[in-house]
Amino acid sequence: MELSKMPDGWRDFSMKEICWVNQGLQIPIEKRLVRPVVGSKKYITIQFLNGSKQIEYIKDYDRSVCVSYDDILMTRTGNTGVVVAGVEGVFHNNFFKINIDRGIVDKDYMVFYLKDDSTQFSIMEKAGTSTIPDLNHKDFYSLRIPLPPLPEQKAIAR
Repeated sequence: MELSKMPDGWRDFSMKEICWVNQGLQIPIEKRLVRPVVGSKKYITIQFLNGSKQIEYIKDYDRSVCVSYDDILMTRTGNTGVVVAGVEGVFHNNFFKINIDRGIVDKDYMVFYLKDDSTQFSIMEKAGTSTIPDLNHKDFYSLRIPLPPLPEQKAIAR
């Protein structure tokens, strides 16, 4: 949405102004478990989400690569731009965890916005046209997002 065409009360932000991202963890195959053990978490990969891979578990991880049901993930490389919420575990290096400022942005609105066709087009444009598209941190942060007041964000997301 062009800034000059935004309704009253809406503001235009870059992603850098309202969130921060971190990449997941690349776990060697020999460190992945096929059964859960005390303290382990599911390993979230795109193959797991597609149902094409057996569930794997990770025992040694840092909190920064953990995702909860209320977080947002987005693939950053390969099948770039796939937005995922409602999962819990340790996420793969091909994902960004999008940590939003919840005082400014409603989570469901952010998911809605990231899945929007025009946003997906911008993501793919920034990721490039190589054999394996890759969206880096800088290009993600340069994306723009029009934000209405929080109550309106919630209504739009519904």
